Amino acid sequence: MLHEKVSLWIFASLSLTLFALLTFSVRYGLTQHVDFSLLQWLTSFKNDRLDDFFKGITWFGSLWILLPLTCLVIARLYYCKYNSLALFFGGAFLSTIAISYLIKYILARERPSSSNPFHELPLDPSYPSAHTAQIVAFTLLLWFAMVIVSFQWKGVILVVWLILSCFVALSRAYLQVHFPTDILGGTLLAFGLICTAYAIYKEGLA
Repeated sequence: MLHEKVSLWIFASLSLTLFALLTFSVRYGLTQHVDFSLLQWLTSFKNDRLDDFFKGITWFGSLWILLPLTCLVIARLYYCKYNSLALFFGGAFLSTIAISYLIKYILARERPSSSNPFHELPLDPSYPSAHTAQIVAFTLLLWFAMVIVSFQWKGVILVVWLILSCFVALSRAYLQVHFPTDILGGTLLAFGLICTAYAIYKEGLA
């Protein structure tokens, strides 16, 4: 138990430290060359089938899908008498959303510009990627919840959501609506925040 708590705090601290360093680099334009080079490289894979696939898969990082799923998980946890776990799940997920959007509007990074965009550009700022942060946060929370309730098929479900998370992250860059560092930032932020929240939750159970 002690080893798990220490590991959580170390992982959370490392993720948030890397996020802070990346944010500094993005803020002062240190990643610009790498970002544009990677986006340009991704355009070489463009075709109609991949366009349709990524336009569909990217919705799995949207709140239109993740919020209803979160409500379903919370309702199920309450039904099974895991009240504190349900509050943790909902609170941690909503906090991740709020913090990611707060950082977005503080930094106000512009979206990638393209004369031939693959997808309509969202109106909110670019860094960090909220789609990525949201699906990574949901996946981690789902895993932690399944571990606590000893859900039988947790390994299979984790693999499915990890694959979805990777595809959603890739879709944001493929569709040219995010820079690669936006996606990395969203991933690091979600890992850091959810691991911190889970470590605090576990402390409360001790």
